[in-house]
Amino acid sequence: MKRLRVHAGWAVVLTIFVALAGCLSRPAQEPPAPVPSPAPKAPQPVPEYAPLTGREIGKPIPRRPLAVVIENAPDARPQSGLFAADFVYEMLAEGGIPRFLAVFHSGMPDEIGPVRSARPYFIEVARAFGAVLVHAGGSDEANAILAGGDPPHLDGLAAEGTYFWRSSDRKPPHNLYTSAEKLEAYMAARGIPQTGQPPRFSFAPGGPASLSSDVRPAGRVHITYWGSSPVTYTYAEDRGTYVRATAGKPDVDRKTQAPIQLSNLVIVRVPHAVVDDAGHLKIDLADVREAWWVAKGEAVPVEARWEGNGPYRLFLGSQEVPLVPGTTWVAVLPLRGCDVNFAP
Repeated sequence: MKRLRVHAGWAVVLTIFVALAGCLSRPAQEPPAPVPSPAPKAPQPVPEYAPLTGREIGKPIPRRPLAVVIENAPDARPQSGLFAADFVYEMLAEGGIPRFLAVFHSGMPDEIGPVRSARPYFIEVARAFGAVLVHAGGSDEANAILAGGDPPHLDGLAAEGTYFWRSSDRKPPHNLYTSAEKLEAYMAARGIPQTGQPPRFSFAPGGPASLSSDVRPAGRVHITYWGSSPVTYTYAEDRGTYVRATAGKPDVDRKTQAPIQLSNLVIVRVPHAVVDDAGHLKIDLADVREAWWVAKGEAVPVEARWEGNGPYRLFLGSQEVPLVPGTTWVAVLPLRGCDVNFAP
């Protein structure tokens, strides 16, 4: 009987212990609250850069470039619209007087001129930029090329009084002008597509010294033409651009008085030949014998290649030279004459 009581007592103690253990055990933990995922970030806009200048722009420019032949005789100065061109090719015409082929894409001025006649090498450059050529007549050879329709062209002599006008303060042939708005209307009237992209160039801010040790100071560049006034490009370090002057007088826009400035100057020497009694020239753009790239107060010899349909691309060895962002002028010179001098 006593043993039964002991067993019963232990049973009671064990029951109480189990009960107390259950009371003292920790409650089950609740699952952790979920950590909220961060809200997805809105995609950052990808910067868009103008294909011919490397400058940042708000959105792509769908319009086709315009390449305008602009006179550079003394009676044509100052010109209109050159300050807004992305690229300018300066090439000789008869008598050793150069003319400009101004390529407009990212900027379209409201006065352009004086517009003058085309030559085959102007046509070649316009085609290289995928541009519509704007001119006022042309040599017989140029007119024969344009009759084939490549590149499309707008002739000011055929649209005088509608899409082109004569300025009363100058005498013909130095007074034919147009505007971007009128040229776009002229293209629409002729059914010429207004959309298209020029070739895209590479750009970097470094300049010649960042790519080569074979540089020379070029704070001033002086070019003497056969039958025209000497031209000087002076580097303005505070602006990072060259300012152009003709015969010692700063070149400015006729309408806005904006100075003619450029970030890159390319100088090429190619064969020139007189082909008739009128003094018309044949210029072999692809046969480059010497080339210089000038930017940021420095000049460096480069290889200029006119590959396929062009336009010129610059190389140091196998590496293509990235231009400094901004406008580019190309001086196309003969093998002899038209002296070039670099100065600090």
